[in-house]
Formats: sequence, structure tokens, C-alpha cells
Amino acid sequence: MTAQTVLSAAIIVTLLTSAAIVVRWGGRRVEGPLPLSLLGFMTLLFTSGLDVGLIMLPLTEFPVYAREPEYAFANPLAIAFGFWGFLVWGFYFLTTFYFLTVEPHLRLFEIPAVKVVNNIIIVGTCAFTAHLLLRNLPFYVPSIDDGSRYGIVGATVLLSVLTSTHIRFIRVLSVSSMWMFGALVVAMWLASGMGARGLAYSAAEIGPYFRRLPHFVLGTMGDMVRGYFKSSGVPLPFMPAARLGALARWDDGTRSVGAEYRHAFAQTRVPPAVTDADPAGMPTSAYNLVNLNFGYNLSLAGRVHSIMLRADNLLDERYVDATSRIKTFAFNPGRNLALVYRVEF
Repeated sequence: MTAQTVLSAAIIVTLLTSAAIVVRWGGRRVEGPLPLSLLGFMTLLFTSGLDVGLIMLPLTEFPVYAREPEYAFANPLAIAFGFWGFLVWGFYFLTTFYFLTVEPHLRLFEIPAVKVVNNIIIVGTCAFTAHLLLRNLPFYVPSIDDGSRYGIVGATVLLSVLTSTHIRFIRVLSVSSMWMFGALVVAMWLASGMGARGLAYSAAEIGPYFRRLPHFVLGTMGDMVRGYFKSSGVPLPFMPAARLGALARWDDGTRSVGAEYRHAFAQTRVPPAVTDADPAGMPTSAYNLVNLNFGYNLSLAGRVHSIMLRADNLLDERYVDATSRIKTFAFNPGRNLALVYRVEF
């Protein structure tokens, strides 16, 4: 069994497990013993994903992406980001779910033998990361001498040990890392003199990686509508809320798998209600929708037959749409499954 086979199997298991958790427990709220603010949590995930997804794992492969002709279709950073940058979030999602939901019942990591094995794995991972940094620094800084190289690695290990002793240090490190990373991007952009157009062109260079993926499509959407009575300036009734969304789909012409996310903003621009039961004057809250679909096409008797299994509102969000005429007494549909069969004439 090759390393590629093991990695591919791990990726498939991670994605399928994550999807199963979202379907089964997507609407469940969990909270750990040391709750963080949304900003603190997002910065923690950002720093962890940055370290693992864009530094540790691609560290040994980045020179290969830059040197081998097979990877010449895109710049090395785009390949590293496209492959590792998204995958690592799946691992963190599973880890967070386990320790917040499963571990409090199993208490597996309270068993002494498991603690020893876990500590050995953590030390081994840290040692491997330090080895990667020590070995690959000359590729990124060709003029660095051995003393500086060992000094940087030693300082990095020491800082890592000190900041991992308490969650408050990790929180400070995560927030500062996010701001420093953003400041570095802005500083490099200003120093390059490329301007806004050059920045957009540089960001678009990740595109060749996704275009290289066979039958893979990414998309975004957004809309916003505003309407008022010209004479009074009062908002028109039942105006849709502003929306943003994204989708990802794999489609080879016969089989397809797709996922869609949409966020609807709160709609507070409503006319005065005539009565308490008047839906036109009822504001609506923001909500999020996640949809999945699986499709299969086949050709029979000269016609295309399509079968699609759709899972809408996967997280079972309880919401009302701003355009609904019955929103004063009924919510929009919750989680639902639909099997659609279509024949093209």
C-alpha cells in the first residue's frame, strides 16, 4: 500500500465523516470548558490552518511544485493552498466535534496509556515540524548560515512551548498572527507597487489549480434589492433580503455531486404594519442555508433521463423568508429530502 493510497483514503474518510456529522448533528450547539468569542475562535482556526495547511505540510512539497514540470500549470503557492489549505479545515472540524461532543462521554484521553501515546505523538509531530523547518530554511533563505538556521528553529520551538501552556497565550498568539499575516500581505502589496489591478491579478493566479481539477466547478452569487415608494420614501413590502452564497460541484456529465451555501441578511427595511398580523410590516432575521445534491444521468431510447437526490436546508435552520406572505404564523421548510426524476423531450 503506497503513501498516496493511504492519503487518498484518509481524505475520503474525512470528507464523508464530516458530511455525515453535518447531516446528523448540523443544528446542535456545542460549547467547550473554555469558551472563546467568535473572533477568538476564528483567529485560532485561521492560525492553525495557516500553520498546518500552508506551512508544515507543504513545506517539503513546495520545492517539488516549483521544480517539477508536472506542476508547471500553476504557481507553487496556488497548488499548496488549493490542496492543503482547504483539506486541513476538515481535520480541525472532526477534532473539534470529537472533543466537544464525544470525548466528554468516552473520556478516552483520561486513560493513562492513551495520555502517554498522545504525548508521544505530539512530541513526535513537533519534532518532525522542527526538522522540516530546519531542513527547508535554506530553500527559502539561500544565504542563511547554520548558526542562524539553528537559532531560528530553537527560538520557534521555545516560543511554541511557552505559548502552549495556557489558552490565553494561544488566543493572543492567534489574534496577533492573523493581524501580522494581514499586515504582511498589505506591506508586500504596497512595496511591490502593483496597484489594485495587480493585486486582483495575483489573487486570480490560484485559478489554474482549480481549472486543472477535472469536472470541478466553483461559483459565487449575491443579490440585493432596494425599493421605496417615490412619494413617501416608505420601503416597499415583501422586498427580498440581501444574499451571498457559494457553490462547489463535481460533474463528469454522468454523475454529479454538489454543495451550496447561502446567507441571507436580516431584512429590517419594511413598511409600518397595519395590524399585528400584517406580514408586510414584519422584519426578518438573518439565516444560513446549506444544500447538497447528488445526480446521475443516463441515456435511454434517445432521451436523457436525470435522477437527482437533493437535501435542502441540511442544518435544519428555522427561518422565515422576507418575501413570505405567511411568515407571521409559519416558518419556511426545515430539513427535507427530495428525489427528482426528469426526462428531457
